[in-house]
Amino acid sequence: MRLLILNYGSSNLKYALWEDSRFSERKKVGFSSEKDLREILKEIKNKNEGLKAILHRVVHGGDLKEPTLVTEEVKEKIKEMIPFSPIHNKYALIGIEIFESLNIPQIAIFDTTFHSTIPEYAKIYPIPYNFYQRGIKRYGFHGISYSFVLDKLKETLKKEDPSAILLHLGGGCSICAVKGGKSIDTSMGLTPLEGLMMRTRSGDIDPGFILYMLKEGKNPEEVENLLTKKSGFSGLTETGDVSLIVERFKKGDKKAEIALKVFTYRIKKYIGAYLAILKDVEAITFSGGIGENSPFIRKMICEDLDHLGIKIDEERNQKNEFEISSGKIRIFVIKTDEELQMIKLALAHNLI
Repeated sequence: MRLLILNYGSSNLKYALWEDSRFSERKKVGFSSEKDLREILKEIKNKNEGLKAILHRVVHGGDLKEPTLVTEEVKEKIKEMIPFSPIHNKYALIGIEIFESLNIPQIAIFDTTFHSTIPEYAKIYPIPYNFYQRGIKRYGFHGISYSFVLDKLKETLKKEDPSAILLHLGGGCSICAVKGGKSIDTSMGLTPLEGLMMRTRSGDIDPGFILYMLKEGKNPEEVENLLTKKSGFSGLTETGDVSLIVERFKKGDKKAEIALKVFTYRIKKYIGAYLAILKDVEAITFSGGIGENSPFIRKMICEDLDHLGIKIDEERNQKNEFEISSGKIRIFVIKTDEELQMIKLALAHNLI
């Protein structure tokens, strides 16, 4: 069985070829424009010989609750969600349309599916109820990654219904509360902008700031650009390179210190909130580029949380070992694999 897996980022494309139960090719290609992406996809399209199916990661699936074959109706739903995930959903549609001429089954795997189990009271924003009826609510993202991490955690704990706090820290950052093996809350909401501070995204801010910017004469596009591309680490330090920021912090750079303290402080607050709603937490996991590779940031996040049962074994942490805990709550560093999980999800739903 030969499969093509396409995972769209905001400025890069990860693609993989799967055959004979293993990856025969895996690459990450950067691009700077929609035109570049189209050219990359057309080049990949030439590798279509013997393909059984093409799997697309779609960030926002709205209320679609499971992976699905791409139909005109599914394409319309992906298009409908573009305002809430403008870059990722647009790129997924481009990919789907480029490969349509091959007449090979195309499968959409949604990040939002994992969080469809969040209870209604955690989804609703306290604004007029008719907005909720129109689909304005918390959806959550990074679901394919969380699904992989949770499967690994279940295997490790030998338990199908764990309660855990999952952290995905990369270019985009989020945190998820899992109870009984299901997502019950997550920091990202209607869009991937809400929640934790990120590389270029602000995360949680007072909505009054947006009103202030609009009253100052900024148009919506300018405000969106500010909050999604010029905030977070990039806004506080003039760089989105987190490893560089860590090095600057160690050398006494004040902006780097502030940025890392803001980042880790906000994560601590979410951990505290999720401990309150979960009550009995068995594990905390770190994944994503920062979560998997920065012992320094993991240490900052877990510092002074001993009273909550959260304590890192610093020697294991520095070695990036799989388990890095020395307290009551087990702490794991799990290297996520979205492309592999997409295949597993498609198989689980009998789509390939």
